[in-house]
Amino acid sequence: MSKNLLKLGATVIKHIPKPPVTAIPIEDWNPGANLDKDYTDYIEKLEKDETEVEKPPDVDSSLELKHTAVLCDDGLYYDIYMVKTDIKYGCHGCYNFYIMQIVHEKVQDLYIVFNKWGRIGDVGQCQRTPYKLKSD
Repeated sequence: MSKNLLKLGATVIKHIPKPPVTAIPIEDWNPGANLDKDYTDYIEKLEKDETEVEKPPDVDSSLELKHTAVLCDDGLYYDIYMVKTDIKYGCHGCYNFYIMQIVHEKVQDLYIVFNKWGRIGDVGQCQRTPYKLKSD
């Protein structure tokens, strides 16, 4: 087969050897990590972050309403972002997102349940369902 390829005009490429692999002896390896210190620093940071005032989440830009804010009850915002991933599903896999927010529109005093879903990387589809009362 190689003779036939040469007849058709193929050129022979010389074999280029791979460079030697250099390994660092484990005695000389020092990652500079102190696991105990890193752990305590991380826990202290988490505790400090809990005492700081939490910034309210942004209303999704697809809602296209002014004078809105994500509803908050007892310090908990009605804002969720979920992702579903299954690489075994179909030929391209399943990479979907789902966003749900309950938004208070202050001018008309409406509560809007906002849902958005789609494939990750796409704009997706959305639905807005208005309610007059928060209890609805």
